[in-house]
Amino acid sequence: MTSSMKEVATFPQCALYIWNLADRNWCPQCKIVINAAIINIFNAIWSARNNARFKNLVPNWRSSVTWISVNVATTGNFTIIWQPPLAHWVKCNTDGASTTSSSACGEIFRNSNGEFLCGFAENIGLSSALIAELYGAMNAIEIAASKNWRNLWLETDSTLVVMTFKSPQLVPWFLSNR
Repeated sequence: MTSSMKEVATFPQCALYIWNLADRNWCPQCKIVINAAIINIFNAIWSARNNARFKNLVPNWRSSVTWISVNVATTGNFTIIWQPPLAHWVKCNTDGASTTSSSACGEIFRNSNGEFLCGFAENIGLSSALIAELYGAMNAIEIAASKNWRNLWLETDSTLVVMTFKSPQLVPWFLSNR
């Protein structure tokens, strides 16, 4: 058996082992995210391989990781129980959404007593869910600054928005100078 034949013969065992990782005693939401990650990783590897072999495109690992992150982050939903911010803080809950025809974002600001301070919603035209989420977070920061709220607690359900704030190079260029 050639070297490549051995790799093909052992790949199903490896894939089964990885797939069984999600079969542990984890909560259902974790299993959904892990399964989504596994599927998207294999899909990214397969797509990169096909692009390299048939289109002579050099795989870009950063775009593959971003693609995997976007697809995994949009799987599964979880419930968040709202908690008021600390005294003298303003909490903003922000969200964005996208369909095939439009995208929008919105924010709600509340004080430490849970009292409504202001809210905002905007149709941002045709865009992706990530752009809508980022746009909402950026709007929230701009509104807080305009109202001189220096202690802002920004809450979002988007892991990608949090990752983007931690790694500014992930911000799309057309939003980076805003």
